[in-house]
Amino acid sequence: MLKKILVTSSLATLALVAGAAHAGGYVGASVGHSEFPDDFDNSISFSVKGGYKFSENFAFEAAYLNLGKADDGISPVWEAEVTGINTSVVGIAPINQNLEVFAKVGTFFWSVDLSEEGYGKIAEDDGTDIGFGFGGAYHITDDISVFAEYQRFDVDDGDIDNFSVGTNLYF
Repeated sequence: MLKKILVTSSLATLALVAGAAHAGGYVGASVGHSEFPDDFDNSISFSVKGGYKFSENFAFEAAYLNLGKADDGISPVWEAEVTGINTSVVGIAPINQNLEVFAKVGTFFWSVDLSEEGYGKIAEDDGTDIGFGFGGAYHITDDISVFAEYQRFDVDDGDIDNFSVGTNLYF
């Protein structure tokens, strides 16, 4: 009985140590392409984020996103700018030592400013909706990775698709 307890505790300790080896904080930034709904054109996006990787397979992150300014191209031109904070849980599946795929789901706290050519800001709105995404990352070193991802953000009655590339720095 004592032998089983020692073996079980040793295996549990090894599992915790192995998980802790992949644990730690990270920061990142990305640039991308946002596709707006309806008659609005597409836009350039950017984001900055911070996160904590609890194990090889699980992380939590928070990001500031500027999904860009998109206009409808019809005179008088209406322009929508969407920004927000996205918090996500991230599931990670390593493919090998350098390559991993991930999926994320979370809450998007968004703000939209609507302006009209010649009048300036005519409306604003904010809300909280769901955001999700998936992608892949390549670890150049233990401390640096590059990634590509697709994310969809539900903003009130429309979805914004964002395709981005970026880098993470682990510490």
